[in-house]
Amino acid sequence: MSERFSKVTKIQEVIALSNRLSIMPSDSYLLAKLDRGIKSMLSGQIAEHCQIGKIENNILVYYVDSPIWAYTFKMSKVSILSALHGLAQTTKSNNQSNQQVDWTILGQIEDIHIRVRPSIKRPKRYAKPRAPLPKFSQEIGKSIEMTADTLEDPELAELWRNFARKHARQS
Repeated sequence: MSERFSKVTKIQEVIALSNRLSIMPSDSYLLAKLDRGIKSMLSGQIAEHCQIGKIENNILVYYVDSPIWAYTFKMSKVSILSALHGLAQTTKSNNQSNQQVDWTILGQIEDIHIRVRPSIKRPKRYAKPRAPLPKFSQEIGKSIEMTADTLEDPELAELWRNFARKHARQS
């Protein structure tokens, strides 16, 4: 067992040696900032129903709650892409090398894919009020009352009489 733990590598060294891990903090910073910027460009309530996913193969992936929000987001896609390319040009021309994030990657984004991923939060369901029973004719009401008179159980007979009176049409 002592051989296994003879050389413990510090986490900073592991991160520094791995290309993917070393750029992760800047990637997450870029995505968070990009998400806030894109949500500020979106109109209406859609910002509450979308979430940035990832940038992969020059494609920005966004997740939305439902197909309706996907359609709404898709309508803004062209303006968002042009704004991203404009931001990339601005940062490239300013040549800001002291930034935490390389914003020029935004100029390489060719498309935005929108994927539907239902929200974890379940909407509140309200019980729908039941439609009232349709009224029936007085003849049917009298027939139910006559049937109730033949029942041996007085409580059940009274229940049917009340039902007949309540649901028969008044003329």
